[in-house]
Amino acid sequence: MIEALVRAQLLSDPTVFGLVATRIYPSMLPQAVTLPAISYFRVSTGRLLSHDGPSGLEHPLLQLDMWAESYDVAKALAAAVREALDGFASSGELRGAFLSDERDIPEDTPGLVHLIGEYFVWAAEAA
Repeated sequence: MIEALVRAQLLSDPTVFGLVATRIYPSMLPQAVTLPAISYFRVSTGRLLSHDGPSGLEHPLLQLDMWAESYDVAKALAAAVREALDGFASSGELRGAFLSDERDIPEDTPGLVHLIGEYFVWAAEAA
């Protein structure tokens, strides 16, 4: 699953790990989570076709949500994620990742800062 590959890539980055440790969650954050943290989900799934049919590669759009108690920490986390993923290339299962968009999301909860990064991720399609 591509999401697990992206999570592993983020956990292997010392700066990201230094900020969130293992607090990288699918879909939503758990209640009473320690911040900063990251949540992620698949927005859409594209598959690469050739003249011969399916190529075996998919390139979903993943949304990564960075959560923190301050804007500075949220921005530092977003920068660390961008450094770990944007332009990443490999010949392994996770072939590459490219930043598509970044946004600040206003939150009603005082002391909660929410930033979004959307990444196109290329990987071998799961069997």
